[in-house]
Amino acid sequence: MRTLILSLLFVVTCILSSCKNKNNTTEQTKLGLTTTKTPSFELLWETDTIFKTTESCLYDKKHDVIYVSNVNNAPRTKDNNGFISTLHKDGSIIKLKWATGLSGPKGMAYFNEVLYVTDIDAVVEIDPHTGKILKRNVLEGALMLNDITVDKMGVVYVSAMDTNKIYTLEDGDFTLWKDNLNKPNGLLVKDNLLFVASLGDGTFKAFDKITKEEKKHIASNLGKADGVVKTKSGSYVVSDWRGEIFHIKDSITTSLYNVVTNKNLQTADIGSIPNDNVILVPTFFGNGVKAYKLTE
Repeated sequence: MRTLILSLLFVVTCILSSCKNKNNTTEQTKLGLTTTKTPSFELLWETDTIFKTTESCLYDKKHDVIYVSNVNNAPRTKDNNGFISTLHKDGSIIKLKWATGLSGPKGMAYFNEVLYVTDIDAVVEIDPHTGKILKRNVLEGALMLNDITVDKMGVVYVSAMDTNKIYTLEDGDFTLWKDNLNKPNGLLVKDNLLFVASLGDGTFKAFDKITKEEKKHIASNLGKADGVVKTKSGSYVVSDWRGEIFHIKDSITTSLYNVVTNKNLQTADIGSIPNDNVILVPTFFGNGVKAYKLTE
């Protein structure tokens, strides 16, 4: 009988404990106290250092190719020595100098069978099949156009970092979209928002595409904020050109990677292979590209 009573007490205690834990979990969820998994960053591959000042990476899903922009030393000089390289998803080189005739190519975006590339004072349109330049859209007075993104309607957004402005490009015509920014660098357009990573103050913000008003201040203290990508889970990854990469989700910023002390290795305009959760990192003066698996 005693054994039976002890067994019954044990069962009741377990049930009460389970209910308590469940209630605690529910209460923690209500209070926003649930444990957030720390994201991890694992190196998958890295290229040889045969490139020339790698500034930006872009994965073209339709053609299953990675584009890499090579500034080739001087980012603001019209020296005609810049080029675009192409890689397979495993990092192997398809063609080192796939597109030439550029000077300081930086940000890239793909839309409707056109690869758009910023090149000092111009947005260059390139045929993704051949690497040939189709058109050069020049913005008079621009000192260094940097990143670029395209919305679903084909409107191109370009950051003019040195003049603290963002422009749109439609049918060959530039229009000032917003000024008085603080060295806007990385751009990403999603639905009705334009996300801007600013090198000047290290902030990451979202602006309404129509009203151009700031909708959300997402993060601060991102150093010399450069590239930005959105992951399939809805988080953001932003690079600090000096050598650090941040993961941002639910107002929590986590440093994934930091080589700031290495002056020969930067983290410039990052790209991604979204379906694989792979982040592509151009190393600028490191003259290479590294690919990391992001686990969230």
